[in-house]
Amino acid sequence: MSRAAAEEFEKENNGDQEASARTVVAQSLAAQGKLSQAGAELDRTQKLPIHDQYVLIGRDIESAHLWARAKRTDDSVRQLDKIQNHARHLGVPGHQLRARLEQARAELLGGNVQAARAKAASTQRDAERIGFKLIARKAAILVTSIDKTKKLAAP
Repeated sequence: MSRAAAEEFEKENNGDQEASARTVVAQSLAAQGKLSQAGAELDRTQKLPIHDQYVLIGRDIESAHLWARAKRTDDSVRQLDKIQNHARHLGVPGHQLRARLEQARAELLGGNVQAARAKAASTQRDAERIGFKLIARKAAILVTSIDKTKKLAAP
């Protein structure tokens, strides 16, 4: 459905909507483990005239997610730092928190468990403090998962 929407928006020359739809397609493909196809969808958005900063942030978070899954942790973390700064500049804490949570996941995928846990815990605290309950819950789940894994790995 999102792919059909992306194709329709392409016909209409609506870069923002096409990029948004292609980002959703990429998320779906990534969830299915089809990382190269997800990357191809995001690559198509690079050439689009995107004016909506929220669409750009969403696309860039998904790109960073794919980099982390492809073991490009440093690239992912750097991209997510840029996204956080951009979101802070725009005054959109939800996107800033999403980028921080994704950064914790990237650190975890890169094997940096301590950094991942610290980032997830601070994201949880900040999200709870300003009322972003879904992000707080996702961060809490990540912290719990890391803690359980550490307990299983302990002698």
